[in-house]
Amino acid sequence: MLQKLKDNSRLHIVLIVALSCLFSLVLLAFRIWYADSWSMRFLVWNLFLAAIPFAISTSLLSRDIQKMGWLPFIITIGTWLLFFPNAPYILTDMLHLHQRFHVPIWYDTLLMVSFAWNGFVMGLISLIDIQHIISEKTNKTVGWAFAFFCDLPGEFRHLSRPI
Repeated sequence: MLQKLKDNSRLHIVLIVALSCLFSLVLLAFRIWYADSWSMRFLVWNLFLAAIPFAISTSLLSRDIQKMGWLPFIITIGTWLLFFPNAPYILTDMLHLHQRFHVPIWYDTLLMVSFAWNGFVMGLISLIDIQHIISEKTNKTVGWAFAFFCDLPGEFRHLSRPI
């Protein structure tokens, strides 16, 4: 598995994403220490939920999709689809941004943007991966249709909000 990840340069992407997530966690750890408050701990849970689709798509990349049976393939894609909305959802954590616990607002902004960035990047990478994986298992039209289908709920969410 590790060799296949090295072969398609996925290992580099995983390491970059891991370092970026580590940066966010260090920012949070410093905030917890400085403010003596765990009020932003929800960011860790949301980042974990955003990492699940990334982990699923990364594990699928290390497999021979053509040899994978249809039932395990559909279950894996279904599990990915179940967790995928959590990746872009982390952007909504910015709604919790306001002055608290004598922490400068710029620091909380940096903290939330770093977590939101990581969730967004992991979601985008996993969506691209899944589109390629489904295209490989079926055909490009099905892969692109699935990617479009996954993005549709996000588009309708934005259309339903008042401007």
